[in-house]
Amino acid sequence: CGYATDPNYPDKLINLIKQYKLFKYDEGISESAITSHEFVTKNNISDGTKPYDFTTREEVWVMIYRLYKFLNKQ
Repeated sequence: CGYATDPNYPDKLINLIKQYKLFKYDEGISESAITSHEFVTKNNISDGTKPYDFTTREEVWVMIYRLYKFLNKQ
């Protein structure tokens, strides 16, 4: 929700994490996340890029539509 004295604190912190690739120190990726990533990329539901970035509504709509198309061709 932010830091009390700086309304831009969350954005600054996220930018530092990205700039210095600090996410590499996070614990390993779960098997579920790996399996999910493989599924959505293999089935063209998502391109699989930017796993740590925020998602726009437009991107969510596209993924929902692609999932709908995938499920209806089964």
